[in-house]
Amino acid sequence: MNKKYLFTLMILPFFISACSLSKAETKPNLPGKFAFWSLREGSSARDWAVYVLADGKIRKIAKDVGCPILSKDGDSVLVKSSKDQTIKIFSLDGNLAKSVKTKYRPFSFDVFKEKNKIVYVGVEESSGYVNQTHICIVDIDANNEQEILKPKPNEEIFGIYVSPD
Repeated sequence: MNKKYLFTLMILPFFISACSLSKAETKPNLPGKFAFWSLREGSSARDWAVYVLADGKIRKIAKDVGCPILSKDGDSVLVKSSKDQTIKIFSLDGNLAKSVKTKYRPFSFDVFKEKNKIVYVGVEESSGYVNQTHICIVDIDANNEQEILKPKPNEEIFGIYVSPD
């Protein structure tokens, strides 16, 4: 048998399975919901999209967004826009429920138990370099933003997480 033909037959199953991320195996009995940020359908590093895995099924929520978190009740997904200074809130079926404009570019964020409050680390940039970071709370119902911490110029904050209580 021709060595090239044999090699092709041996490598073909690996190539096919690696190129088919959209048919990724999931465990249907896995409890809960998971939100993730992925390049599942794109060939470019710019083709990011947010997905939700629930009940063994993967659903695309939105593209050109990233850093997803689930709301505390698990009914919506919050993401940051890759194009502007907004945090977007999507229902689990992919419908945009709300777009929240922020004073600074969101770097990381979390939600409080109350559905209407988001805390985020905002990045103030100068010539593409992080000039200053801020921690802000946004009341999305009142469309009100309050800065709660501005570190010294040589200090930077990048992650923020809210305790369940």
